[in-house]
Amino acid sequence: MHAGPLDRVSTYGYDLSRCQLATSGKAQVNVGPGSRFWIITGRNEGVEGSAGKDSQGLERPAPATDDACSVTQQLGGTCP
Repeated sequence: MHAGPLDRVSTYGYDLSRCQLATSGKAQVNVGPGSRFWIITGRNEGVEGSAGKDSQGLERPAPATDDACSVTQQLGGTCP
């Protein structure tokens, strides 16, 4: 899960990443106060899936993090 201020959504201005949220289908994450955007990406075997596409149909870039959530983005596959 990655989040950022809504006024930075067009520049992919993420300022929060949370990983290891498990596979139960339930998670609670506080993305912070104010108007925020957030995305959820799949993760498997040390790679992260797509962050989705923008309004022009282009792939959103992987969030640049330097913490435990930083893994390689792998596009074009499926999560088994």
